[in-house]
Amino acid sequence: MHAILERHRTIEVVASAALAALLATGATARADAGANAGADATATSTAVVRHKTAPTDPDTVVINFMGDVSYPSGWGGWDYIDKQKSLLYRQVQRIFDSADLNFANIECPITDSEATAKKRFPIRCKPRQIPYFINAGLDFFSLANNHSIDVGSVGLHDTIENLKKVDSDQRPLWWAGIGTDRVDAAVPAHFTVPGKHVVITLIAVANTSGRGRVAGFHDPELPARVTEAAKSSDIVIVSSHYGPEYEHVPWKSAVDRYHEMIDAGATMVVAHHPHVVQGVEHYHGGVIFYSQGNFSFGSKTRRHLEKGARMYSTIGRVTFYKGKLARVEIIPLYANNMAPWILDGKAIDPRHAEPQLLAGPFANYALDEFVDFAHKIPGAEKTNFIRVGDRMFVDLGNDGFDEAERAKLVAQQKREYQAVLDAGVGPRTATEAEDRRHQRAGTPWPPRPPEPKSHKRGKIRKAHGKKHGRHHERAGKRSSSRRKKH
Repeated sequence: MHAILERHRTIEVVASAALAALLATGATARADAGANAGADATATSTAVVRHKTAPTDPDTVVINFMGDVSYPSGWGGWDYIDKQKSLLYRQVQRIFDSADLNFANIECPITDSEATAKKRFPIRCKPRQIPYFINAGLDFFSLANNHSIDVGSVGLHDTIENLKKVDSDQRPLWWAGIGTDRVDAAVPAHFTVPGKHVVITLIAVANTSGRGRVAGFHDPELPARVTEAAKSSDIVIVSSHYGPEYEHVPWKSAVDRYHEMIDAGATMVVAHHPHVVQGVEHYHGGVIFYSQGNFSFGSKTRRHLEKGARMYSTIGRVTFYKGKLARVEIIPLYANNMAPWILDGKAIDPRHAEPQLLAGPFANYALDEFVDFAHKIPGAEKTNFIRVGDRMFVDLGNDGFDEAERAKLVAQQKREYQAVLDAGVGPRTATEAEDRRHQRAGTPWPPRPPEPKSHKRGKIRKAHGKKHGRHHERAGKRSSSRRKKH
Protein backbone atom coordinates (compact mmCIF):
# COMPACT_ATOMS: atom_id res chain seq x y z
CA MET A 1 0.00 0.00 0.00
CA HIS A 2 1.16 3.52 -0.69
CA ALA A 3 0.90 6.69 1.35
CA ILE A 4 -0.94 9.00 -1.00
CA LEU A 5 -1.24 12.73 -0.53
CA GLU A 6 -3.47 13.95 -3.33
CA ARG A 7 -2.43 17.52 -4.22
CA HIS A 8 -1.44 18.24 -0.60
CA ARG A 9 -4.98 17.64 0.65
CA THR A 10 -5.56 14.34 2.48
CA ILE A 11 -3.69 11.15 3.29
CA GLU A 12 -5.73 8.19 2.08
CA VAL A 13 -3.60 5.19 3.03
CA VAL A 14 -0.57 5.04 5.31
CA ALA A 15 2.19 2.50 4.76
CA SER A 16 5.11 4.29 6.43
CA ALA A 17 4.45 5.90 9.81
CA ALA A 18 7.48 8.17 9.58
CA LEU A 19 6.57 9.51 6.16
CA ALA A 20 2.93 9.84 7.16
CA ALA A 21 3.93 11.92 10.18
CA LEU A 22 6.04 14.19 8.01
CA LEU A 23 3.26 14.59 5.47
CA ALA A 24 0.60 15.19 8.10
CA THR A 25 2.66 17.78 9.97
CA GLY A 26 2.61 20.20 7.08
CA ALA A 27 -0.62 19.15 5.46
CA THR A 28 -2.69 21.83 7.13
CA ALA A 29 -0.75 24.61 5.38
CA ARG A 30 -1.69 23.13 2.05
CA ALA A 31 -4.96 21.39 2.74
CA ASP A 32 -8.49 21.99 1.78
CA ALA A 33 -8.47 23.73 -1.54
CA GLY A 34 -11.41 21.32 -1.88
CA ALA A 35 -14.27 21.57 -4.32
CA ASN A 36 -14.14 25.37 -4.20
CA ALA A 37 -10.74 25.41 -5.93
CA GLY A 38 -12.26 24.89 -9.35
CA ALA A 39 -14.86 27.60 -8.82
CA ASP A 40 -12.31 30.06 -7.44
CA ALA A 41 -10.10 29.51 -10.47
CA THR A 42 -12.22 31.89 -12.48
CA ALA A 43 -10.83 34.73 -10.38
CA THR A 44 -7.43 34.04 -11.91
CA SER A 45 -8.11 32.37 -15.24
CA THR A 46 -10.40 30.28 -17.35
CA ALA A 47 -9.21 26.70 -17.01
CA VAL A 48 -7.80 25.07 -20.10
CA VAL A 49 -7.64 21.29 -19.90
CA ARG A 50 -5.34 20.08 -22.66
CA HIS A 51 -5.79 16.81 -24.52
CA LYS A 52 -2.98 14.46 -23.50
CA THR A 53 -1.40 12.01 -25.91
CA ALA A 54 0.79 10.29 -23.30
CA PRO A 55 1.05 6.48 -23.25
CA THR A 56 -2.09 4.83 -21.89
CA ASP A 57 -0.23 1.93 -20.25
CA PRO A 58 -0.95 2.37 -16.49
CA ASP A 59 2.62 1.33 -15.60
CA THR A 60 4.30 3.82 -17.97
CA VAL A 61 4.76 7.47 -16.99
CA VAL A 62 6.37 10.18 -19.14
CA ILE A 63 7.56 13.38 -17.45
CA ASN A 64 9.13 16.43 -19.07
CA PHE A 65 11.62 18.18 -16.78
CA MET A 66 12.40 21.85 -17.42
CA GLY A 67 14.43 24.49 -15.57
CA ASP A 68 13.51 27.96 -14.35
CA VAL A 69 10.26 29.75 -15.22
CA SER A 70 9.90 33.39 -14.15
CA TYR A 71 8.33 36.61 -15.39
CA PRO A 72 10.09 39.17 -13.16
CA SER A 73 8.08 42.33 -12.57
CA GLY A 74 9.82 45.45 -13.87
CA TRP A 75 12.64 43.65 -15.64
CA GLY A 76 11.51 44.49 -19.16
CA GLY A 77 9.94 42.30 -21.83
CA TRP A 78 6.60 42.09 -20.06
CA ASP A 79 4.85 43.46 -23.12
CA TYR A 80 5.91 40.41 -25.13
CA ILE A 81 5.16 37.98 -22.29
CA ASP A 82 1.69 39.43 -21.69
CA LYS A 83 0.92 39.46 -25.39
CA GLN A 84 2.00 35.87 -26.03
CA LYS A 85 0.64 34.31 -22.83
CA SER A 86 0.58 30.51 -23.32
CA LEU A 87 1.92 30.98 -26.85
CA LEU A 88 5.30 31.44 -25.18
CA TYR A 89 5.35 27.63 -25.23
CA ARG A 90 4.07 27.06 -28.76
CA GLN A 91 7.39 25.59 -29.91
CA VAL A 92 7.26 22.85 -27.26
CA GLN A 93 3.48 22.43 -26.95
CA ARG A 94 3.39 19.05 -28.71
CA ILE A 95 6.12 17.83 -26.36
CA PHE A 96 4.10 18.98 -23.35
CA ASP A 97 0.91 17.36 -24.60
CA SER A 98 2.54 13.97 -25.11
CA ALA A 99 3.63 13.67 -21.45
CA ASP A 100 1.79 12.72 -18.28
CA LEU A 101 3.42 15.54 -16.29
CA ASN A 102 5.41 18.70 -17.04
CA PHE A 103 7.78 19.88 -14.32
CA ALA A 104 9.50 23.26 -13.80
CA ASN A 105 10.97 25.44 -11.08
CA ILE A 106 8.70 28.46 -10.58
CA GLU A 107 11.25 31.10 -9.62
CA CYS A 108 9.12 33.91 -8.28
CA PRO A 109 6.57 34.56 -5.56
CA ILE A 110 3.17 34.87 -7.24
CA THR A 111 1.59 37.89 -5.64
CA ASP A 112 0.29 41.42 -6.19
CA SER A 113 2.30 42.65 -3.20
CA GLU A 114 5.57 44.50 -3.62
CA ALA A 115 8.96 42.87 -3.08
CA THR A 116 10.40 43.33 0.41
CA ALA A 117 13.72 41.53 0.08
CA LYS A 118 16.80 43.72 0.53
CA LYS A 119 18.66 42.33 -2.44
CA ARG A 120 19.81 43.69 -5.77
CA PHE A 121 17.31 41.83 -7.91
CA PRO A 122 14.17 40.74 -6.07
CA ILE A 123 11.63 38.89 -8.19
CA ARG A 124 7.86 38.63 -8.14
CA CYS A 125 5.29 37.53 -10.71
CA LYS A 126 1.64 38.53 -11.04
CA PRO A 127 -1.21 36.09 -10.26
CA ARG A 128 -2.79 36.93 -13.63
CA GLN A 129 0.26 35.34 -15.28
CA ILE A 130 -0.29 31.88 -13.79
CA PRO A 131 -2.43 30.79 -16.78
CA TYR A 132 0.48 31.46 -19.12
CA PHE A 133 2.29 28.33 -17.96
CA ILE A 134 -0.65 26.39 -16.51
CA ASN A 135 -2.71 26.52 -19.71
CA ALA A 136 0.33 25.36 -21.68
CA GLY A 137 0.44 22.21 -19.54
CA LEU A 138 2.90 22.81 -16.69
CA ASP A 139 1.44 21.06 -13.65
CA PHE A 140 4.28 19.86 -11.41
CA PHE A 141 6.52 22.38 -9.61
CA SER A 142 9.37 23.11 -7.31
CA LEU A 143 8.79 26.36 -5.43
CA ALA A 144 12.11 26.16 -3.56
CA ASN A 145 14.65 28.71 -4.79
CA ASN A 146 16.59 31.79 -3.72
CA HIS A 147 13.68 34.08 -4.69
CA SER A 148 10.94 32.16 -2.84
CA ILE A 149 10.62 34.75 -0.07
CA ASP A 150 11.43 37.93 -2.00
CA VAL A 151 8.00 39.20 -0.93
CA GLY A 152 8.32 37.74 2.57
CA SER A 153 5.68 35.63 4.30
CA VAL A 154 2.92 37.43 2.39
CA GLY A 155 4.38 36.40 -0.96
CA LEU A 156 4.89 32.82 0.18
CA HIS A 157 1.28 32.59 1.39
CA ASP A 158 -0.06 34.24 -1.77
CA THR A 159 1.93 31.87 -4.00
CA ILE A 160 0.35 28.78 -2.44
CA GLU A 161 -3.14 30.28 -2.33
CA ASN A 162 -2.97 31.44 -5.95
CA LEU A 163 -1.90 27.98 -7.08
CA LYS A 164 -4.74 26.43 -5.08
CA LYS A 165 -7.19 28.62 -6.98
CA VAL A 166 -6.27 26.96 -10.28
CA ASP A 167 -5.85 23.47 -8.84
CA SER A 168 -8.86 21.27 -9.58
CA ASP A 169 -9.86 17.66 -10.17
CA GLN A 170 -9.98 18.39 -13.90
CA ARG A 171 -6.55 20.01 -13.90
CA PRO A 172 -4.60 18.90 -10.79
CA LEU A 173 -1.35 20.56 -9.74
CA TRP A 174 1.44 19.41 -7.44
CA TRP A 175 4.24 21.38 -5.77
CA ALA A 176 6.79 21.25 -2.97
CA GLY A 177 9.64 23.19 -1.37
CA ILE A 178 8.15 26.04 0.70
CA GLY A 179 6.09 26.31 3.86
CA THR A 180 5.25 28.31 6.94
CA ASP A 181 8.19 26.83 8.87
CA ARG A 182 11.07 24.38 8.46
CA VAL A 183 8.91 21.28 8.96
CA ASP A 184 6.17 22.49 6.62
CA ALA A 185 8.70 23.45 3.93
CA ALA A 186 10.09 19.91 4.01
CA VAL A 187 6.72 18.30 3.22
CA PRO A 188 7.05 16.52 -0.14
CA ALA A 189 4.47 16.29 -2.88
CA HIS A 190 3.27 12.68 -2.77
CA PHE A 191 0.62 11.57 -5.25
CA THR A 192 -0.64 9.00 -7.69
CA VAL A 193 -0.30 9.97 -11.34
CA PRO A 194 -3.85 10.32 -12.72
CA GLY A 195 -4.88 7.22 -14.64
CA LYS A 196 -1.70 5.34 -13.70
CA HIS A 197 -0.58 2.79 -11.14
CA VAL A 198 2.43 4.92 -10.22
CA VAL A 199 3.07 6.90 -7.02
CA ILE A 200 5.53 9.81 -7.12
CA THR A 201 7.22 11.75 -4.35
CA LEU A 202 8.81 15.12 -5.12
CA ILE A 203 11.28 16.56 -2.62
CA ALA A 204 12.35 20.11 -3.49
CA VAL A 205 15.30 21.95 -1.91
CA ALA A 206 17.23 25.15 -2.55
CA ASN A 207 20.47 26.97 -1.82
CA THR A 208 18.78 28.94 0.95
CA SER A 209 16.72 28.15 4.00
CA GLY A 210 14.60 31.28 3.58
CA ARG A 211 14.56 31.72 7.37
CA GLY A 212 13.12 28.26 7.71
CA ARG A 213 10.44 28.67 5.05
CA VAL A 214 12.34 27.06 2.15
CA ALA A 215 13.58 23.46 2.23
CA GLY A 216 17.37 23.59 2.33
CA PHE A 217 19.95 21.83 0.16
CA HIS A 218 22.26 21.33 3.17
CA ASP A 219 19.60 19.91 5.50
CA PRO A 220 21.33 16.97 7.26
CA GLU A 221 17.99 15.13 7.37
CA LEU A 222 17.58 15.19 3.58
CA PRO A 223 19.07 11.72 2.84
CA ALA A 224 16.83 10.16 5.49
CA ARG A 225 13.80 11.89 4.01
CA VAL A 226 14.66 10.45 0.60
CA THR A 227 15.08 6.95 2.01
CA GLU A 228 11.76 7.19 3.86
CA ALA A 229 9.97 8.45 0.74
CA ALA A 230 11.34 5.56 -1.32
CA LYS A 231 9.58 3.08 0.97
CA SER A 232 6.15 4.26 -0.17
CA SER A 233 6.80 5.54 -3.69
CA ASP A 234 7.51 4.07 -7.09
CA ILE A 235 9.45 7.17 -8.18
CA VAL A 236 11.32 9.62 -5.95
CA ILE A 237 12.40 12.89 -7.55
CA VAL A 238 14.72 15.37 -5.85
CA SER A 239 14.58 18.89 -7.26
CA SER A 240 17.55 21.06 -6.30
CA HIS A 241 18.08 24.79 -6.82
CA TYR A 242 21.85 24.97 -6.40
CA GLY A 243 25.09 25.58 -8.24
CA PRO A 244 27.36 28.22 -9.82
CA GLU A 245 25.57 30.76 -12.00
CA TYR A 246 26.46 30.88 -15.71
CA GLU A 247 28.93 28.00 -15.48
CA HIS A 248 28.56 24.71 -17.35
CA VAL A 249 30.49 22.62 -14.79
CA PRO A 250 28.86 21.89 -11.41
CA TRP A 251 30.60 22.19 -8.09
CA LYS A 252 32.03 18.99 -6.63
CA SER A 253 29.79 19.58 -3.60
CA ALA A 254 26.73 19.24 -5.87
CA VAL A 255 28.05 16.02 -7.42
CA ASP A 256 28.68 14.47 -4.00
CA ARG A 257 25.27 15.56 -2.68
CA TYR A 258 23.35 14.26 -5.70
CA HIS A 259 25.20 10.94 -5.56
CA GLU A 260 24.11 10.78 -1.93
CA MET A 261 20.49 11.35 -2.99
CA ILE A 262 20.56 8.53 -5.55
CA ASP A 263 22.25 6.18 -3.09
CA ALA A 264 19.58 7.09 -0.50
CA GLY A 265 16.83 5.94 -2.86
CA ALA A 266 16.05 8.78 -5.28
CA THR A 267 15.19 7.72 -8.81
CA MET A 268 16.51 10.96 -10.24
CA VAL A 269 17.75 14.45 -9.39
CA VAL A 270 16.80 17.47 -11.48
CA ALA A 271 18.68 20.69 -10.75
CA HIS A 272 18.47 24.35 -11.74
CA HIS A 273 19.73 27.80 -10.64
CA PRO A 274 22.90 28.17 -12.79
CA HIS A 275 20.67 29.62 -15.59
CA VAL A 276 22.65 27.57 -18.13
CA VAL A 277 22.84 23.89 -18.98
CA GLN A 278 25.20 21.54 -17.15
CA GLY A 279 25.85 17.88 -17.83
CA VAL A 280 23.79 14.73 -17.27
CA GLU A 281 25.01 11.66 -15.41
CA HIS A 282 23.74 8.08 -15.23
CA TYR A 283 24.68 7.03 -11.71
CA HIS A 284 23.90 3.77 -9.87
CA GLY A 285 20.70 3.20 -11.82
CA GLY A 286 19.47 6.78 -11.41
CA VAL A 287 19.92 9.90 -13.51
CA ILE A 288 21.10 13.38 -12.54
CA PHE A 289 20.41 16.55 -14.53
CA TYR A 290 22.95 18.94 -13.01
CA SER A 291 21.23 22.01 -14.47
CA GLN A 292 18.41 22.39 -16.97
CA GLY A 293 19.15 26.08 -17.56
CA ASN A 294 16.59 28.85 -17.95
CA PHE A 295 13.43 27.56 -19.57
CA SER A 296 11.21 30.63 -19.70
CA PHE A 297 12.96 33.36 -17.75
CA GLY A 298 12.04 36.95 -18.58
CA SER A 299 15.38 38.69 -18.06
CA LYS A 300 17.60 40.86 -20.24
CA THR A 301 20.78 39.31 -18.94
CA ARG A 302 24.25 39.52 -20.48
CA ARG A 303 25.97 37.88 -17.55
CA HIS A 304 26.65 34.75 -19.59
CA LEU A 305 29.02 36.78 -21.79
CA GLU A 306 31.30 37.44 -18.84
CA LYS A 307 31.92 33.70 -18.43
CA GLY A 308 31.58 32.61 -22.06
CA ALA A 309 28.48 30.58 -21.20
CA ARG A 310 25.94 29.36 -23.75
CA MET A 311 22.29 30.25 -23.29
CA TYR A 312 20.99 26.79 -24.04
CA SER A 313 18.13 25.11 -22.27
CA THR A 314 16.87 21.54 -22.29
CA ILE A 315 13.82 19.43 -21.74
CA GLY A 316 14.72 16.22 -19.99
CA ARG A 317 12.04 13.85 -21.21
CA VAL A 318 12.07 10.81 -18.92
CA THR A 319 10.02 7.65 -19.38
CA PHE A 320 9.50 5.42 -16.34
CA TYR A 321 8.18 1.86 -16.48
CA LYS A 322 7.00 0.37 -13.19
CA GLY A 323 9.01 3.01 -11.36
CA LYS A 324 12.28 2.33 -13.17
CA LEU A 325 14.06 4.47 -15.73
CA ALA A 326 13.17 3.22 -19.19
CA ARG A 327 14.34 6.12 -21.38
CA VAL A 328 16.03 9.50 -20.79
CA GLU A 329 15.82 11.91 -23.70
CA ILE A 330 17.57 15.28 -23.93
CA ILE A 331 15.77 17.85 -26.08
CA PRO A 332 17.91 20.92 -26.94
CA LEU A 333 16.51 24.47 -26.77
CA TYR A 334 17.75 28.03 -27.29
CA ALA A 335 16.94 30.38 -24.38
CA ASN A 336 18.78 33.62 -25.17
CA ASN A 337 16.49 36.63 -24.75
CA MET A 338 19.03 39.14 -26.04
CA ALA A 339 20.99 37.96 -29.07
CA PRO A 340 20.54 35.83 -32.20
CA TRP A 341 22.44 32.63 -32.81
CA ILE A 342 23.98 32.52 -36.29
CA LEU A 343 25.17 29.24 -37.77
CA ASP A 344 25.69 28.04 -41.34
CA GLY A 345 24.01 31.11 -42.83
CA LYS A 346 20.92 30.75 -40.65
CA ALA A 347 19.89 32.79 -37.61
CA ILE A 348 17.63 32.09 -34.63
CA ASP A 349 16.34 35.40 -33.31
CA PRO A 350 15.90 35.92 -29.56
CA ARG A 351 12.35 35.62 -28.23
CA HIS A 352 11.73 36.90 -24.73
CA ALA A 353 11.02 34.07 -22.27
CA GLU A 354 10.12 31.79 -25.18
CA PRO A 355 12.05 28.48 -25.30
CA GLN A 356 13.02 27.72 -28.90
CA LEU A 357 13.22 24.16 -30.15
CA LEU A 358 16.46 23.33 -31.98
CA ALA A 359 16.81 21.20 -35.10
CA GLY A 360 19.39 20.49 -37.79
CA PRO A 361 22.86 22.06 -37.37
CA PHE A 362 21.73 24.08 -34.34
CA ALA A 363 20.68 20.91 -32.51
CA ASN A 364 23.85 19.09 -33.53
CA TYR A 365 26.07 21.92 -32.29
CA ALA A 366 24.25 22.14 -28.95
CA LEU A 367 24.24 18.38 -28.39
CA ASP A 368 27.99 18.21 -29.07
CA GLU A 369 28.49 20.74 -26.30
CA PHE A 370 26.12 18.90 -23.96
CA VAL A 371 28.32 15.81 -24.25
CA ASP A 372 31.36 17.94 -23.45
CA PHE A 373 29.61 19.38 -20.39
CA ALA A 374 28.82 15.86 -19.17
CA HIS A 375 32.43 14.73 -19.51
CA LYS A 376 33.60 17.67 -17.37
CA ILE A 377 31.47 16.84 -14.30
CA PRO A 378 33.98 16.39 -11.47
CA GLY A 379 33.89 12.95 -9.88
CA ALA A 380 31.07 11.69 -12.10
CA GLU A 381 30.72 8.23 -13.55
CA LYS A 382 31.26 8.11 -17.29
CA THR A 383 27.95 8.45 -19.09
CA ASN A 384 27.41 7.47 -22.70
CA PHE A 385 24.86 9.02 -25.02
CA ILE A 386 22.99 7.87 -28.13
CA ARG A 387 22.18 10.39 -30.86
CA VAL A 388 18.95 9.96 -32.76
CA GLY A 389 18.00 12.76 -35.15
CA ASP A 390 17.94 16.10 -33.34
CA ARG A 391 17.83 14.56 -29.87
CA MET A 392 20.13 12.67 -27.54
CA PHE A 393 19.42 9.78 -25.18
CA VAL A 394 21.28 8.62 -22.10
CA ASP A 395 22.62 5.12 -22.70
CA LEU A 396 20.90 3.13 -19.97
CA GLY A 397 22.11 -0.15 -21.42
CA ASN A 398 18.57 -1.31 -22.15
CA ASP A 399 17.75 0.30 -25.49
CA GLY A 400 19.45 -0.56 -28.76
CA PHE A 401 17.48 1.87 -30.94
CA ASP A 402 17.13 -0.36 -34.01
CA GLU A 403 16.40 1.15 -37.42
CA ALA A 404 12.63 0.95 -37.00
CA GLU A 405 12.73 2.65 -33.60
CA ARG A 406 15.09 5.36 -34.89
CA ALA A 407 12.79 6.06 -37.82
CA LYS A 408 9.81 6.30 -35.46
CA LEU A 409 11.64 8.75 -33.18
CA VAL A 410 12.84 10.94 -36.06
CA ALA A 411 9.30 11.08 -37.47
CA GLN A 412 8.02 12.15 -34.06
CA GLN A 413 10.69 14.87 -33.86
CA LYS A 414 9.64 16.21 -37.25
CA ARG A 415 6.01 16.39 -36.12
CA GLU A 416 7.03 18.27 -32.99
CA TYR A 417 9.22 20.69 -34.93
CA GLN A 418 6.42 21.33 -37.41
CA ALA A 419 4.79 23.50 -34.74
CA VAL A 420 7.81 25.82 -34.98
CA LEU A 421 7.53 26.05 -38.73
CA ASP A 422 3.75 26.48 -38.64
CA ALA A 423 4.15 29.40 -36.24
CA GLY A 424 6.67 31.06 -38.53
CA VAL A 425 9.26 31.35 -35.76
CA GLY A 426 11.93 29.03 -37.14
CA PRO A 427 15.44 30.02 -38.24
CA ARG A 428 15.72 32.73 -40.89
CA THR A 429 18.43 33.39 -43.46
CA ALA A 430 21.20 35.46 -41.89
CA THR A 431 22.19 38.72 -43.60
CA GLU A 432 25.60 39.18 -45.18
CA ALA A 433 26.53 41.64 -42.42
CA GLU A 434 25.60 39.10 -39.76
CA ASP A 435 27.65 36.46 -41.55
CA ARG A 436 30.67 38.78 -41.63
CA ARG A 437 30.38 39.45 -37.91
CA HIS A 438 30.07 35.75 -37.32
CA GLN A 439 33.22 35.03 -39.32
CA ARG A 440 35.18 37.71 -37.44
CA ALA A 441 34.04 36.28 -34.11
CA GLY A 442 35.18 32.81 -35.15
CA THR A 443 32.25 31.26 -33.30
CA PRO A 444 28.53 30.74 -33.95
CA TRP A 445 27.86 32.82 -30.85
CA PRO A 446 27.67 36.60 -31.27
CA PRO A 447 30.38 38.77 -29.73
CA ARG A 448 29.66 40.97 -26.72
CA PRO A 449 27.07 43.60 -27.65
CA PRO A 450 28.60 47.07 -28.07
CA GLU A 451 28.32 49.45 -25.14
CA PRO A 452 25.49 51.99 -25.53
CA LYS A 453 26.43 55.51 -26.60
CA SER A 454 25.07 58.76 -25.26
CA HIS A 455 23.51 61.21 -27.68
CA LYS A 456 26.23 63.84 -27.15
CA ARG A 457 29.65 62.26 -26.87
CA GLY A 458 29.33 58.84 -28.41
CA LYS A 459 30.43 57.34 -25.11
CA ILE A 460 28.86 56.70 -21.76
CA ARG A 461 29.40 59.69 -19.47
CA LYS A 462 30.30 58.76 -15.92
CA ALA A 463 29.60 60.90 -12.90
CA HIS A 464 30.00 59.80 -9.30
CA GLY A 465 30.32 56.21 -10.47
CA LYS A 466 27.01 56.18 -12.35
CA LYS A 467 26.46 55.68 -16.07
CA HIS A 468 24.19 57.92 -18.11
CA GLY A 469 22.74 57.89 -21.58
CA ARG A 470 20.04 55.99 -23.41
CA HIS A 471 19.89 53.59 -26.29
CA HIS A 472 17.22 51.73 -28.21
CA GLU A 473 16.42 48.05 -28.45
CA ARG A 474 13.68 46.18 -30.24
CA ALA A 475 11.55 46.15 -27.10
CA GLY A 476 11.78 49.96 -26.92
CA LYS A 477 13.82 52.45 -24.95
CA ARG A 478 15.43 51.52 -21.68
CA SER A 479 18.15 52.89 -19.47
CA SER A 480 21.70 52.01 -20.41
CA SER A 481 22.50 51.12 -16.83
CA ARG A 482 24.36 47.81 -17.12
CA ARG A 483 22.76 46.22 -14.12
CA LYS A 484 23.32 42.49 -14.17
CA LYS A 485 20.13 40.52 -14.00
CA HIS A 486 19.61 36.82 -13.40
